[in-house]
Amino acid sequence: MNIYESEQARYQLLFEQASKTYNTLSWTRLALIGIVLIAAFQYYKTGGDLYWVTGLVCLVIFFVLVNKHDVVARKKNFYRQLVKVNTHEIAAKKGDFSNFEAGEKYVDPHHAYTFDLDIFGANSFYQHLNRTANVVGADKLAQYFLRNPAKTEIYETQEAIRDLAEKLEWRQAYLAS
Repeated sequence: MNIYESEQARYQLLFEQASKTYNTLSWTRLALIGIVLIAAFQYYKTGGDLYWVTGLVCLVIFFVLVNKHDVVARKKNFYRQLVKVNTHEIAAKKGDFSNFEAGEKYVDPHHAYTFDLDIFGANSFYQHLNRTANVVGADKLAQYFLRNPAKTEIYETQEAIRDLAEKLEWRQAYLAS
């Protein structure tokens, strides 16, 4: 099992746990609203303070759970995205890069080499390297291929790549967020 498969399995498990917690909180909130409505009705009918206090306590707990539900929803979405990131990487290791932007919009038939060498487009160098998370990153990567960087910039880029290569969890968290 490679690193992406183990990460995918780990995040799938965390996603499923977050989904269970999410559903439990949803049902609990629904039950609390039911109790609040019943307590309000009983208070209206009898005027008993116990119903008023019960309704108020359940309402406070409901609002606490609304906040917790929101936190769990964000975690659930984050884990879903991490499963997706690793699924795409597993496919890429098998030669399927279709989940990554190919950069067709950057093809320039007048450029010295980007048109002839399949730098952009389906199954291109760009598509094999592209792990950008937004348009700004995609544009910056494309611009890097469209110009001739100085040797010092190449060395700096290589050093940054070496540094990031060791930070799989950070890279994936960045892509998932």
